[in-house]
Amino acid sequence: MRRYETVFIVSSDVSDDERGTLVEKLKDIIVQQKGTFLILDEWGKRKLAYIINKKSDGYYYRFDYCGLGAVVSELERIFKIDDRILKYLTIVIDKNADLEKIKEEINRGEIKKVPSPEGDETVQSIKEEDDDDDDDDEIEDDKEEEE
Repeated sequence: MRRYETVFIVSSDVSDDERGTLVEKLKDIIVQQKGTFLILDEWGKRKLAYIINKKSDGYYYRFDYCGLGAVVSELERIFKIDDRILKYLTIVIDKNADLEKIKEEINRGEIKKVPSPEGDETVQSIKEEDDDDDDDDEIEDDKEEEE
């Protein structure tokens, strides 16, 4: 049995209830495929690095789970079909995962949720300084120095 981590982005147009239903459906798929769901991290609404399907932001989620290749195949099949999923990425964390050991570590608190990546504060502060996408800030600074 392998241990996987999947990060996926849900469109920001999807309501809270619909997102909750979608996440539960995906968790059920893992269990139906004889996998074991371990951790769900909700990173919240974040700005995308680039526009995807005319969307500039989305809700980020991270699944940590164990299973065989069929689990990943089925999840990724659903991701490809569902238009609400903008992007996804699955990686193998451990090729020979010991499920009992992982559950013990989670119960002891050794394995925790991954904190959401920081960086939005920087983006927000830049936008607050100059929200019109031109380069007039540099010109105004030069004029002030000349006076």
